[in-house]
Amino acid sequence: MKKETFDIGQKHCTVIRQEDAKVLLLQPVDDHDLEFLDHEVQVLSSMVRDAFLLAAIQVDDWNRDLSPWKAPAVFGSQDFGEGAKETLRFVQEEMLPTLLQRYEMEEETPVILGGYSLAAFFSLWSVYQTDRFSGAAAASPSVWFPGWNDYAENHQPMAGCIYLSLGKKEEKTKNKTMAQVGSCIRTQQAILEEQHIKHVLEWNEGNHFTEPDIRCAKGFAWCMDAVRRRAEEEGHFMPLKIVRNDITKMQCDALVNTANEYPIVGRGCDTAIYEAAGYEQLLSYRKEHIGKVKEGDVFLTPAF
Repeated sequence: MKKETFDIGQKHCTVIRQEDAKVLLLQPVDDHDLEFLDHEVQVLSSMVRDAFLLAAIQVDDWNRDLSPWKAPAVFGSQDFGEGAKETLRFVQEEMLPTLLQRYEMEEETPVILGGYSLAAFFSLWSVYQTDRFSGAAAASPSVWFPGWNDYAENHQPMAGCIYLSLGKKEEKTKNKTMAQVGSCIRTQQAILEEQHIKHVLEWNEGNHFTEPDIRCAKGFAWCMDAVRRRAEEEGHFMPLKIVRNDITKMQCDALVNTANEYPIVGRGCDTAIYEAAGYEQLLSYRKEHIGKVKEGDVFLTPAF
């Protein structure tokens, strides 16, 4: 696992990545989220099969930069702004191209946008604006946001999967607006169900401030699994790469080679494979266990 920090435009970015990452995870964060980012990645890596790169982008003004439209303050004195459109533009036009180029990732790499609280709400809103994201991992999203349920009911998300979660005690707050979060997220789930969008609603123990790093990890893990399953169903999960190398010295699961009808050594790659495996061992195995083969037949041998 490698970690580095750098700026993209005027925004600070923290990247934690595994070698040969197959999935790109994007997460808007504040200072508090950054403190737990390492643990979030540690938990996530224990839950998934595929290597990933997580890029956390630091948000300057939480209420302004992650809100899709203006709304009055529900706690404290700061109103909500309408900076989500600009934040989404930055993610799509600056952040994504920079990351893909910097880490030599394919343009078709699955991208999952996720976060916690208002960042989760921003992620949810974003997949209604563009089809660029494969999924949204919305952990304890602020779906109590004024006007959101009406918006969701009249629009269609463009992501292939959406993860929702909420703490079991979150709707028991004294704040009247935020106390609606339970009914709002149930409405959101019903809307997604009616729209036939692949989704899940997971209920976690505790209130809004309980284990946000673990909740985010669970959201990203579910989305990664959903993306993988969909890709496997469509038959295009494995990218094609052309590598010039000695195939008998590469670390791989199997070597695929043409075979003669009878157990004899051929030319080219066939010769190289027999030389590396040992003529006697490979020929002996084929004579004893396989024998003559017909056109179109497939057979397996052990590695020697």
